[in-house]
Amino acid sequence: MRGDLLALGAVGALTLVGATQRGARARKRKITAAAVNEQLWNTYGDGQLRRFDELPLTYQKALAFESLDFDWYGDLEATERRYEHGLESQSDFGDLKGGVRFKAFRVPSDAMTSAIWSIPGDLQANHDDWDSYHDWYLGTLRKQELKKRREDWPVILHDHPTYDELLWDGWHRLHTYLKLKRKDIPCLLPVYP
Repeated sequence: MRGDLLALGAVGALTLVGATQRGARARKRKITAAAVNEQLWNTYGDGQLRRFDELPLTYQKALAFESLDFDWYGDLEATERRYEHGLESQSDFGDLKGGVRFKAFRVPSDAMTSAIWSIPGDLQANHDDWDSYHDWYLGTLRKQELKKRREDWPVILHDHPTYDELLWDGWHRLHTYLKLKRKDIPCLLPVYP
């Protein structure tokens, strides 16, 4: 018999431990984005699943941009024009208005960075720690992307069981929020039927 425990450690690091009933021995399991995102939801979410039309407009925009394959690049007015045009012209965007439900919540910035770093993968292979990764990522952004946004767009989390990155979309937004010393990160987790 095996139970999974995803716990927020004393220093804020998320760890996933698969416990076995063979003596007092516990073995570590591969940490997945889906498991970490579910723990973030269980810890910081309000328990409500929302339809697309029940989400705040800024959350709808983030989903529309991901769906339409473009994102905010510093020119909010041009982005909003593209958003409005996309809503009118993209027939596949209607899929978001179907059976998909969404978990909308906010995660403290330190818990988000710990959660991202807790998933083994390319980040740890290429960077010594979160701070060195974050500094590197900021160096890849254009100056206009680092300005304070007038709108509070969420990062979109990933629920695929084998995906090794916590975010599906919104890496630029995440790093911008962290650079601006935001206390929490708006998050959105799609739940497919």
